[in-house]
Amino acid sequence: MRTKTITRKLVCALSKDDLISIGEKMAETSKEIDRIEDEKKGLKKHREFLSELAKKFDKGTEERDITCTVRYNMPVNGKKSIIRMDSDETVEVLNMTAEELQEDLFTGGEAEVRDAHAIVVEEDGKPLDWATEPKQLLPKNPDSEK
Repeated sequence: MRTKTITRKLVCALSKDDLISIGEKMAETSKEIDRIEDEKKGLKKHREFLSELAKKFDKGTEERDITCTVRYNMPVNGKKSIIRMDSDETVEVLNMTAEELQEDLFTGGEAEVRDAHAIVVEEDGKPLDWATEPKQLLPKNPDSEK
């Protein structure tokens, strides 16, 4: 009878030593996967940063915090202008809020309060007398007479 030796993959029961060896390889492989995933996360952050730089380069601009001045009643009464302090450029013109209009009326701008019932407007640097210029009087509050 003629014989020949061959090798085939067949199911075998694992020994304790085989199981320990396989467990160690699993742990090492798991650590390697974690390391590679961490590197991949770092790579993703680098790609995002590169993309941001490319956009800035392409546009030739970027957003920065710039100190601005708010000029009230500019360009007209009731409006306020936002002015860049680094270039004196007008960034935006907005409507003044009710609070800003009220503040301007009583704390600065062209007017000042002289007593509780009158407002005096500066004209050529000289204050008008509220008693002789009745048109400068504030309207009375109808609630105050009740």
